[in-house]
Parts: sequence; structure tokens; C-alpha cells
Amino acid sequence: MAAAREPILHSNPSLSVAVVVVTFAGVVSAATSQTNPLSGATLAIVVALAVAYALLGTAGFYAIEQRGTRGQFAGCFAAAVLVGGVAVVLGRGTVRLMLMSVISASVLYLSAGGVILVTLGCAGAVLWSLLLEHWPPFVVAREFVEWGSGAAFVIIFSQMYVSQRRARAEATRLAKELEEFGAAKERNRIAREIHDGLGHYLTVVHVQLEAAQLTLAHDPEKAQGALARARELTHEILGEVRRSVAVLRGSAPRPLVEMLGKLTEECTDAGTPAHLAVEGEVRRLPDPTEYALYRTAQEALTNVRRHARASRVTVTLAFIPGERVRLRIEDDGMGMNGSREGFGLTGVRERADLLAGNIAIRTAPGQGFALEMEVPG
Repeated sequence: MAAAREPILHSNPSLSVAVVVVTFAGVVSAATSQTNPLSGATLAIVVALAVAYALLGTAGFYAIEQRGTRGQFAGCFAAAVLVGGVAVVLGRGTVRLMLMSVISASVLYLSAGGVILVTLGCAGAVLWSLLLEHWPPFVVAREFVEWGSGAAFVIIFSQMYVSQRRARAEATRLAKELEEFGAAKERNRIAREIHDGLGHYLTVVHVQLEAAQLTLAHDPEKAQGALARARELTHEILGEVRRSVAVLRGSAPRPLVEMLGKLTEECTDAGTPAHLAVEGEVRRLPDPTEYALYRTAQEALTNVRRHARASRVTVTLAFIPGERVRLRIEDDGMGMNGSREGFGLTGVRERADLLAGNIAIRTAPGQGFALEMEVPG
């Protein structure tokens, strides 16, 4: 017997009802047949076999689904075909309708090979019962084709049911995967917010504390100024946390030009002169676009302070006709190996992709660093 499919019969009680109904219909046909009347003893045997067949097709399959082995499952199928086939032969073909249920069950439970074996077994029993009647060949052929057409319909209909169940299960699986993907995407977004926001401010605080430590001994006044600036930044960190939470909730950020001006001031205060240049006619951009550009500038300027050793940095925001906007951050620092990107630049690329935009990076050791993002807007 071919390998069993995933059991599904017990999950749909209407299928068990169908087994009982077609078996009952077959018994009624045998009891009321005028062309092939059965004796009382034969009818009693056929009824007993039909009851056993119905029990195998309902309670038998269900019990083995729950606790049985594959061998027991195959044995139950073989027994159902055998009992049903004997009932058909003894009933002189009058109960052949009830074999449709075991054929349907084979489609639900078995592979294509199993379906073929079950169908051939049932067809053999039907053909044998028809030949025993010594009917003319054309009558035998007509009756057999009529039964075979019904069997073909049952196989097709049952296969449609199986395909529907598989499609539903696949849709459920894909929905679960999409949900998990969405959760992972949201975790990555929150990670970017923490990295881009808090990372930026903590870097500035670190620079101010280092400046205070270096100047404390010989220039206490300057050290006090650095400490005061660090203290101010801690308050700004709280504000940044609130802004990040607002963005995660969908609230609108401040105007982009204002936010970029604030970033360049912080960069200058930290020791690297920064200049903001705005080109084109300023217009309000969609909130996600403004926020992505702001975070990109913030990441680039944070990297300048951390790694670039630059003497100047220029931030250029260009409003391009045709609903495009370009942000360029360029410094004259030490540059970097362009083949390596950290978490921050990876986040910048992800932001550009989400907006159907693109970024370009130009850098080389000793030749500064330039980051350009262009997005719809």
C-alpha cells in the first residue's frame, strides 16, 4: 500500500456521514431490486457486510488515525475494499454504489498509487458482479461505464477537496511566516531607532566628557563648559527618545531643514565645523521621507565625529524639480575602505529601499567620505 497522506477525514464529520449514506443507499437498492432480487439469507449477509463496511469507513479509519500505525491503516483500507467487494458480488451488483465512499477516502488518505490500487480493486468487484449475471456484453459494458463515470467524478471531486485543504493550510502557513517577518522587521526598525538616535547623542556626550577630562587640569573653565554641554545633551537624549517613540507611533517630526540645522550645530559644537546648504525651493516632504533623511544625516555626522578626523563637513539638501530630493554629506577626513559597512550604513540602505530611493557612497583611505541619498519627495 502506498504511503498515507496526512489524515484529514476525521476533521470533517460530513465525510463519515457520506460513508453511512451511500452504504445505506446501497442496502436499500439491494432490498428493493426487481431485476436482481436477493434471497432473504443473501440479503441478510449483504446487510451485515454493509454494516461492517460502514464501521471500517468511519470508526475504523478514525481510530487508526488517532493511535494506529501505517500498517494498520493499510490493513483497514484493504479490509474495507475486501468487505465492500464481497458485498457487491453477493448482492449481484445492487450495492455497488457504496464502493464510492472507499474510493473517495483513498483520495483523501493515500498517494496516487494507493488510489489506483483501491479503484482497481473496487472496479474488479463491480465487473465480477456484472459478469455473474450473464448479461449481454453491451449491457455489462454500459453498467460498468456508468459506475466508472461515477467513480471518476468522486475521484475528481475528492481531489478538489484535498487541493482546497492544502491551499488553505499553505495560506495559513504563509500568513504566519508574514506575521513573523513583520515582527522581525519591526524589531529591526526599533533597533535602528535606538542606534541612530541614542547612539548619536551618546557619542556627542562622550566627546564632551573627553574634552572635559583633557582640559580639567589646565583650563577648568573650558572643562566646566564641556560638562555643562554634556548635561544639556542628556536632556536632549530624553527628547530624542520621545521623538523616536513618536515616530514609532506615526507622529510627525519637526521640519527637516530645522532638524538638519540642529545636527550641524551639534557637530560644530563637538569640534568639527559643519555647514548646511539648502538648494532649490524648500517644500514639506512626507513624514517618512523627512525622517529617513534626518536619520541618514544624523548617522553620517555621528560617523564623522567618531572616525573621520575631518576638519570640515558639508551637508547639502537639494529639492529637485520632479518630486525628488537629494541629501549629501561630505567630509575631508581620513576616508575608509568602501567594502565595509557597519550597522548604521546598513540601516541607511534599508531606509532608502523602503522609500524606493537609492544611496551612493564615495570614499577611499585619505580621500574623505561622501554619502548621498536620493528619494522621491
